[in-house]
Amino acid sequence: MQALINHLSQGFALSSVEMSGVLSAANGYLYRDDEGKLIRDKAYTLLKEVVDEVRDYGKFAFRNAPEHAKGYSSKYERDRAKAYRRSLKEE
Repeated sequence: MQALINHLSQGFALSSVEMSGVLSAANGYLYRDDEGKLIRDKAYTLLKEVVDEVRDYGKFAFRNAPEHAKGYSSKYERDRAKAYRRSLKEE
């Protein structure tokens, strides 16, 4: 990093190759192995899989009771589907 500062202070412009090297060095720091992040990501993935499975079983078990089955669906997905149907009507 100090070399970059020295290079810029001398008034030289960086080539695209040099800039890509600087960018990769800066981004490399962001993507270092972090055990805490890895554990968080694995926990999220496991939780998401379990929630999706519960939703699927709930939708199946209560397929004849739409109001009860509604509790086993994602509000986000319902809102997206509703907006999509609304956009089709407007066309």
